[in-house]
Amino acid sequence: MSHKKNIVLRRRRAGSYLSSLISISLVLLLMGAVLLVVLGTGSIQDYLRENIHMTLVLKQGTPARDAVACQRRIEAKPYVKSTSYISVQQGTEEMARLLGEDFLESFEESPVPSSIEVAIKAEWMSRDNLEQIARELSREPLVEEVGCRATMLDTLSEAIRRWALVLLSVMLLMLFISVVLISSTVRLSIYSNRFSIRTMELVGAPESFIARPYVRRSAGQGLLAALIASGLLLLILKLVEKGFPQIFQIFGLRLICMCAGILAIAGVTVCVLCARSITRKLVRMDQNELYG
Repeated sequence: MSHKKNIVLRRRRAGSYLSSLISISLVLLLMGAVLLVVLGTGSIQDYLRENIHMTLVLKQGTPARDAVACQRRIEAKPYVKSTSYISVQQGTEEMARLLGEDFLESFEESPVPSSIEVAIKAEWMSRDNLEQIARELSREPLVEEVGCRATMLDTLSEAIRRWALVLLSVMLLMLFISVVLISSTVRLSIYSNRFSIRTMELVGAPESFIARPYVRRSAGQGLLAALIASGLLLLILKLVEKGFPQIFQIFGLRLICMCAGILAIAGVTVCVLCARSITRKLVRMDQNELYG
């Protein structure tokens, strides 16, 4: 009978530990997702800025060989990240896709000129720099017109600043919610052992000795939950990569490892502090509260 009772007790403890582990892992996963975005705000900003391209419209009838030579000259400039040559045929096909095939019927030959798309490095992306770069590129002999979206850069910068403030607020809120939820989970897990704790206290065990196994278990639980949360976060990023291949360009390995490290520290710290607090409370609890 006693053996069966021990088996039931072990199963209950294992179930309690598992449910606590899952709860803490999910909380840390949500916290990690917000944390990753907050830490990656600068990378997101750089990615968006570098995708605001300048369009260099070449003079009508420019031979492809001369256009490619012009592209190479531009690509060698220190502020250029990459360039892409769009031929007359490619431009015409894109225009037909957007406007329909009918727009070509009024022309004997394609009215769409060849062009060069220029991506500027993130560190050069300011309104003054873009205007200066546009003036410089307009002096290229084959360039008819330079399309520069400097006003879009101002709008983007303002949107990113507001977004960063919102994310910071969400991060602080998530931190508070995480502490509350993890505290409740650890408290429930240790509270189920309140009679064992009281027995140890009655036989003269010091408070530090009583708390030690629960603190160790909570520390291990917090670390394991952080590892699970980090693994799930990485899995989510891999799934997102299928639809958005640039995701790991924005959130690099260094950023992901930093996020995992912060989650591990947060998980262990909160679990240990909660374990110490609830164990101390149970040791000092009077008999009426203990059995109430």
